[in-house]
Amino acid sequence: MRGNVSAVNAFTVYGAVEFADKGIVMNTLAPQRSILTERISGGGSMVQDTSICEPLETMAEAALALCTGD
Repeated sequence: MRGNVSAVNAFTVYGAVEFADKGIVMNTLAPQRSILTERISGGGSMVQDTSICEPLETMAEAALALCTGD
């Protein structure tokens, strides 16, 4: 899985450089930990310690910042 993340990051960086003069911006959004969704936090979940999860709001805020930023 780690190789896929590296490939996506490299693709994003090269794309950003390639298309910068055309006004096209490229970003990557990747969580650092599991995302705390309703399914993960619900009863009977495989994840017992939800403190290891990133709040869903963190990803939502990051996505919004990428879409609305300069």
